[in-house]
Amino acid sequence: MRISDYFKLDRGQAELDFVNVDLGRDSPFFVDPSTLRHMSDNWARECVALLQSFFDRVLADIKAGRHEHARGLLYELAEPNETRLGLSAGPPQGRGVDVGIAYKMWEALSGSTAATTGLLEDLEDTGLLIPGIGDDIVSNIVTNVIRGPLIRYTQGVCEFYGIPMQAKVPSGV
Repeated sequence: MRISDYFKLDRGQAELDFVNVDLGRDSPFFVDPSTLRHMSDNWARECVALLQSFFDRVLADIKAGRHEHARGLLYELAEPNETRLGLSAGPPQGRGVDVGIAYKMWEALSGSTAATTGLLEDLEDTGLLIPGIGDDIVSNIVTNVIRGPLIRYTQGVCEFYGIPMQAKVPSGV
């Protein structure tokens, strides 16, 4: 069942300004950081600034030898199952950025001349360096980093369509 069906919005995807995901399983869509960079509204600019700040922080920690802190930042990027975006078959249970993937990311970034000299600037380019890092995992990372703006956007959509919200729901922010 999709969001629009559950809340009886009587609208299809073409009439909605959000992804009309299936509530019981992942939809094969991803949050693309390069698309955010090509958008010109304030919301997208905020998201891009958060992503750049996060990625710059990880790289700065690596350059400064603060490897434990850099790994810690990467370890915090768990699978955001609440979005229902990704490739899980059945109920959402994706692998996200587990400790092994976070370690591989740190290892590749800390050993990369491109990363330590500033040639690597964008998060999605890490997929070029690290086997197993594709659109799904980059999307998970992006979703975690821009969680605050995504929550505010979702709240605005709920208000617009009259979808009830609950207070004090854990959000990961």
